[in-house]
Amino acid sequence: MTGQPPKGAKVGETTSTVARPFRLGEWVKDPYLAKALRDELLDLKAPQLEIAQEAIIEVASVGTMGTYDELLGEYRRAIRRGLEPDRKLVKNPRIDRKVIRLAQLADMLDKELRDVTQPELDAVNAALRKVIEDAKTLTVQGKQGEERRVEHDPTEVCRRVGQHSTIGECGYFRDPAAWPDVFRAVIRRALEG
Repeated sequence: MTGQPPKGAKVGETTSTVARPFRLGEWVKDPYLAKALRDELLDLKAPQLEIAQEAIIEVASVGTMGTYDELLGEYRRAIRRGLEPDRKLVKNPRIDRKVIRLAQLADMLDKELRDVTQPELDAVNAALRKVIEDAKTLTVQGKQGEERRVEHDPTEVCRRVGQHSTIGECGYFRDPAAWPDVFRAVIRRALEG
């Protein structure tokens, strides 16, 4: 049936004049990622909503690969670039080396800083500085070789309240290999605002 208007079209409209409605599920197959993006689009009105939808289509069309967090970050950056084209981005954003002194770790964390402005970079450095300062103020009770206990207020790193064991319970005493992921999570939260 060529020449027939699509279902729901008004009289006189042809297929070339009817725009298909945006369907997020056509572009984003992961249901959790789609829900997170729907939440991003929830408060946007018509002109901004269309810009955000175009940004989603652009990222999905490229076929970007990554973890859930990486993809969500990529979509959020694309939406932000579309909605705020006049943002003044830092050309080569870097974590403050006075905060994260281990060069290899700092280089790894620099990769999280894409499309950031100077205030966002300052917020990231402040959040990382707070994590380091909080870790320095911990008071550990107990002797070496025994189960030791620590007490601190809930923080980004450890949400436990009251006195608890340093073995497996406290986020500050996790395996050193897990700390890059902790810092990445802190950076992402700081960038989200």
